[in-house]
Amino acid sequence: MREDGVMGIGYRQQRIEGSVRYRLLRRTDEVRKYIQMYSTGNTILDVGTADGLMLTFLRNPRLMFFGIDLSLDLLKSGGDRGLKLVQADAGHLPIGGERVDVIIATAVLEHLCNPEESVREFSRVLRGKGIVIATSPNPFFDVIASKIGYIEGEKHVKRFNLGGLKSLFESAGYVILEARSFMPSPFFGIPFEKNIEDILNKVGLGFIMTNQVVVCEKPVKEGYAGVKCTPLDG
Repeated sequence: MREDGVMGIGYRQQRIEGSVRYRLLRRTDEVRKYIQMYSTGNTILDVGTADGLMLTFLRNPRLMFFGIDLSLDLLKSGGDRGLKLVQADAGHLPIGGERVDVIIATAVLEHLCNPEESVREFSRVLRGKGIVIATSPNPFFDVIASKIGYIEGEKHVKRFNLGGLKSLFESAGYVILEARSFMPSPFFGIPFEKNIEDILNKVGLGFIMTNQVVVCEKPVKEGYAGVKCTPLDG
């Protein structure tokens, strides 16, 4: 990782094997589920896409996928040439207003110095009824993982519990559609994992899981002018 927190090329190898791949696949499952539940649009933007691997897993002929990341090395390392991947900052998206139906922001917000800016920027580029699907690690496990060197090399600037993740979007006017914890183990899948997640959430024990997800709808009134950008698809 560079000093500015951008993941290096070594992250590509981590994403295709072991526990990092498992966590990527689980986050992808959550994203796929909520796209199917809440979106009828066809334009998907992955913020912090790295090598675009999640978008490869999500590929669907009726959908258009774009990804942005600050790491040019990671963008170039992706093997899916059918994706449009662009080097850009999460707080200054190179997209015209109201051009996107779904924004994916998984394992991204904790890396940002100013996630509030990015959340406002997401609103600018979303169409009406557009949604954001965002995940972040449970702060308790994140601290432990950092101390034991399990996520050595990753720079998490801010940590959000589930309430904090919701508040981040609610303070910008978003409507929360879903907010839940998932992933009992950060290392590998366990039998009946998703059933266990449902039970833990229902009995108020979601806080013992390692990840959390919120799905939120674009604010009806933004009051945010954003920045002048060149459309990604034009």
